[in-house]
Amino acid sequence: MKKIVFSLLSFLMFSLILLAKDIDESQVPKAVKDYVTKNYPNAVDKEWKYKDKDNTFYYYKVEFEVEGREVELELESNGKLISSKEELHIKDTPSFAKDYIKTNYPNATILGTKKKVERGVTTYDVGIVFNNHYGNIRHRNIYFDTKGNVMKQ
Repeated sequence: MKKIVFSLLSFLMFSLILLAKDIDESQVPKAVKDYVTKNYPNAVDKEWKYKDKDNTFYYYKVEFEVEGREVELELESNGKLISSKEELHIKDTPSFAKDYIKTNYPNATILGTKKKVERGVTTYDVGIVFNNHYGNIRHRNIYFDTKGNVMKQ
């Protein structure tokens, strides 16, 4: 039994290594680095990865901080953005999200907001905490489109 578990864990670890490889910035294409520098000139603590999917499609992933916020980008080798996740300061949560939460969860506190862009579509993920009508603490994420429509709760 121990051999089976060990073999399975070894296989999973090897698979993860193939899927995401840490790489040095010198291995990242210029177009990818230029996109990050142009759009996030104050980025610090960059961590670069190379992602491989089915040995046919790859992209570069970079994680870094800007002004205390975490940012994660996935880019094609030509510098075209595939997707991004960016933490926002709570004060930068869109007003439509704040208004919705104030109306529908009057005692809620916003814990954090992430702005996500995937293939040109922007959404906001707002995490809140509140007490339900029984007095129990509840957490919820509410997803909005850019027009303020609730996509999912």
